[in-house]
Amino acid sequence: MITRPFNFEAHLSAPSTRFESVPFINVGVLGLFFVLLSSRFVIAPGILLDLPMVDGMPRDIAAASRVLTLSESQGAEMLIFEGRMCTLESFEKLLTGREEEFKSEVLLVRADGDVSLQLLARVWKLSVQAGFNRILLAAEAKSAADGAFP
Repeated sequence: MITRPFNFEAHLSAPSTRFESVPFINVGVLGLFFVLLSSRFVIAPGILLDLPMVDGMPRDIAAASRVLTLSESQGAEMLIFEGRMCTLESFEKLLTGREEEFKSEVLLVRADGDVSLQLLARVWKLSVQAGFNRILLAAEAKSAADGAFP
């Protein structure tokens, strides 16, 4: 008994043989947060377009009965519809009340390289509200001579 004068072994409890799950839950939650916060999922409303990868040939061809030309320079938009130059507001007034006339027609929207996506979306929405059931988009790339980056 001289080697154990204070009898510490009697006061010690036996080690637990239970499986500790808290560290594994912590690691799992950290992994879940890492996966969710580093993912590239983006949920946003919009129009899904399947663009063709064809050299210079359009995918859809239709006889367009109406042509709308869009141009935008320094935030000022210019629209040419049925031979008339107009703004977005006057284009909207021009389309109102003519839904039956446009119902079976195809609208060709010609846009240059300066047209913003916001203007294109607004024109698209007005055209659908006006009754056009098919809209073709013909966009022209801006050339390097016009001041665009190559």
